Amino acid sequence: LTNYYCETSGRMFDAAHGKLDIFYTGDDYGTQVAPFISPRHFREFILPRLKRLYDLAKSHGLYVMQHSCGSVRAFIPDLISIGLDVLDPVQVRAAGMDIVGLKRDFGSQITLHGSIDTQRTLPFGTTEDVRNEVLQRLRDVAPGGGLILCGSQEYTIDIAPENIVTIYDTACEVGQRA
Repeated sequence: LTNYYCETSGRMFDAAHGKLDIFYTGDDYGTQVAPFISPRHFREFILPRLKRLYDLAKSHGLYVMQHSCGSVRAFIPDLISIGLDVLDPVQVRAAGMDIVGLKRDFGSQITLHGSIDTQRTLPFGTTEDVRNEVLQRLRDVAPGGGLILCGSQEYTIDIAPENIVTIYDTACEVGQRA
């Protein structure tokens, strides 16, 4: 599979003639409560293959954005060591994925993508709940950069459109005051 992805990705990068900025790749390495595999097995079986993909992207001048849902905090230092630029998503309800702690520990090395809770706040909260969560993220995580503010996972049909709009309206409002 790694050979296939390296070959097809390399062809796409070449065909794009320098018009790409980010290589987005992903697989889910975490559950809600823990990683799927041990850090030792991740380093042995997954990391060397990811490194080949990351190296290919970097050789084309691309940033690397890695998708992995769930509790993946244990893998973040390893991902950074092979060239990770953006972690997607920050699933805040998964164990160990506290956004403030991630920003503190890794924010100078990577950008965090996500963090507005798609498991509770967005599907079940009011627009005021969403606004408060966005304001908290902007206050606690945005200073110094390194946050792409959006849902902690994809937006699903159980999320009211007004809650999604509230994320961006609130961020734009605060950004204009700053």
